[in-house]
Amino acid sequence: ADFDPSHSKQSTVQYLDNGEVFVVQWEQVRLPGKESKGAFTFQAALHKTGRITFSYQEIPLPLDVIGSAEHPVKVGLSDAFMI
Repeated sequence: ADFDPSHSKQSTVQYLDNGEVFVVQWEQVRLPGKESKGAFTFQAALHKTGRITFSYQEIPLPLDVIGSAEHPVKVGLSDAFMI
């Protein structure tokens, strides 16, 4: 999906590296053309072991309404399961 923070003035991207894990957090990012549906907040963590985890705080719309033609890459979203 096109999680470009420039689509919203409220969007931020932050990162943290503690030597064991590198975490990038996208906060309040919106999809172009679907801005009114709400904002996503999530993290991608790259662990020193090679493990990658995606954590979603907010998913404002059903994943099946994110069209593949508009947003062809859904790594983490289409492979996700809810906890």
